[in-house]
Amino acid sequence: MLPWIRDVFSLLDSDICWMRYFGQEENKTENKAPSAGMFHKKSHLLEVYETRELLGKGGFGSVYAGVRKADGLPVAIKYISKRKAPEKLEIPGHGFLPTEVALMSIVNKEPYCLNILRILEWYEQPKCYYIVLERPEPCENLHQFCSRYGSCLPETVTRLVMVQLIDALKHCKSRGILHRDVKPENIMVQTNTLKVKLIDLVRRLDQGQYKEFTGILSESSENVSEFCMAMRCVLLLLTGMSLTGTPSYAPPEWFKKKKYLAEPATVWSVGVTLYRLVCGSLPFNTRKDVKHGHVRFSRRHSEECMHLIRWCLCTKPAGRPSLEQIEHHPWFHFRGSALQTTG
Repeated sequence: MLPWIRDVFSLLDSDICWMRYFGQEENKTENKAPSAGMFHKKSHLLEVYETRELLGKGGFGSVYAGVRKADGLPVAIKYISKRKAPEKLEIPGHGFLPTEVALMSIVNKEPYCLNILRILEWYEQPKCYYIVLERPEPCENLHQFCSRYGSCLPETVTRLVMVQLIDALKHCKSRGILHRDVKPENIMVQTNTLKVKLIDLVRRLDQGQYKEFTGILSESSENVSEFCMAMRCVLLLLTGMSLTGTPSYAPPEWFKKKKYLAEPATVWSVGVTLYRLVCGSLPFNTRKDVKHGHVRFSRRHSEECMHLIRWCLCTKPAGRPSLEQIEHHPWFHFRGSALQTTG
């Protein structure tokens, strides 16, 4: 056994390792979404999956490539330390679940979104969790994908990526989930199809003043189940809380007042991401630049693209578009050729 496999799975003990399934097992055609709350007899992770190379490390743990032995399905196995991520959420009818598991189960509940990475199952240990996620192949994050293009993408390719990102964020919004860290590194691209998957969905929910973010969920909504309604508290007005996402993608109101509204902050990060994709760099270099919000373009782009970016990067939250307004912006329906060149 390779040393990294031994280190990561040294905590596994067949006597205490429980596997918790989410409804029917997913197959390769993605015909079923997982649903939380079904508990089955224990099964050792290494008996079910073959673990492979390290894919990446984060603040809470590490992610490894894996393959399901029964059918060769590629998966990602995420190790999360309970010490670094101790939070749990109580889901009615399902008890307390790890925050990431709870929120991913909500966002994966049918009807699910193909542009959000899906959880297959999870294991619990005394000191950690192991979450098994789908792993499309061939796949790389959007930052890596852009680097192979020469740091930026043509508008035609960017448009295809962004429309899928907006679909994913709208789905999160409909389920009462705030991503809090939208950026190219958290967007996976299947390189042979250009299909997009939003990853790293759940950020740590810090202790602080939680308020409902109005205008997203309503009691009469046909698309929101009672299960999701119980999670309304996840829609936040973040007040006096530490920034969980990446500072380069944080809105100016955070640096000015240390608070932000969920959707306007998401839209700001969408604007920064769009700028980075078509320009190959970030729109602002310093916090002072972010507060001033002066957007400059070093390359030629369509007027529609530049207008959308400037709209998303409005320094006043109320002046930014909603996700639905972004989706209907002329740039997404632009039929002309992109002016931008790559390289």
